Amino acid sequence: MLDNAVFTTPLHPYWGGAALIGPDGALAGVGSLYLEQPLGEDGDSRPGNMFVPIDELFPVFDEMVSNGRVSWPPRPWVGVHVTEAENRLYVTGVTADGPGARAGFRIADVILSVEGVPVDNLADMYRALWGAGEAGTEIRYTVLREDDVISVRVTSGDRYAFLDLPQRH
Repeated sequence: MLDNAVFTTPLHPYWGGAALIGPDGALAGVGSLYLEQPLGEDGDSRPGNMFVPIDELFPVFDEMVSNGRVSWPPRPWVGVHVTEAENRLYVTGVTADGPGARAGFRIADVILSVEGVPVDNLADMYRALWGAGEAGTEIRYTVLREDDVISVRVTSGDRYAFLDLPQRH
């Protein structure tokens, strides 16, 4: 999550790595991913592309090229896919054998709070999650499941530990 990311529409599915050129003709950003941008109270969303501003990329560029990641400690990851709709955060997927699956998250759960902080949008959820500490930290969620409010405790992990990465020789 970048507070100053650049979002463009309409969506183009092959813009990962593409250059975003500013009005002065200089490189302004690099295409990162496709996402749905919530539009407002009616729950509608608009597909688009997110670009990483070049000023955010330059400080970590060499590390990303040589190591595939930055050197600071990994943020907590729970392996729960969440979407924002109707001012709620819905679980839309749970990574098999990931921390969230082991803790009992289910598709259609509604996340109400993270570490006691009420959340109703993705930015607030990630700020609360990442503010809890590094990967390996236990994260407390309050979840609405059907008609019950329950607590889910997840021991977070480093998402890279769950990826099938190419082997370096």
